[in-house]
Amino acid sequence: MKKLLLSVSLVGLGVMGFAQDEMKKVEKETVEVVAQPDGSIVIEGDNKEESVSLNGEKLIVKGNNIVVHGAGDASEVIVEGDGCQVVVDSSEKIDIQGSKSYVYYRKGEPETKVSDGSAVQKIDS
Repeated sequence: MKKLLLSVSLVGLGVMGFAQDEMKKVEKETVEVVAQPDGSIVIEGDNKEESVSLNGEKLIVKGNNIVVHGAGDASEVIVEGDGCQVVVDSSEKIDIQGSKSYVYYRKGEPETKVSDGSAVQKIDS
């Protein structure tokens, strides 16, 4: 009888663990990409990877641990969060307001403003 109860208990714990893992997956997929009336693109959320096409818009990333692959040129990149990574072809301005966030660009020489622990870096095309 004790072995049966122990087995049922362990199975119950496995189901609870599975449910918690599924909840974490759902939470990780809450990122919203919104085009604003001023022409900027805002990406909000946590723990997500997004690809966006850019044609001179301002790109704003709000959240933590977001990876953004930007194809094209941004007028400005603003990162408001921790642990984010953004790649664009070029940008006139880059502003990082968070720690351990990185913006990579391929061409040009943007004006930069970077918080401690974050960085902007030019990469090869």
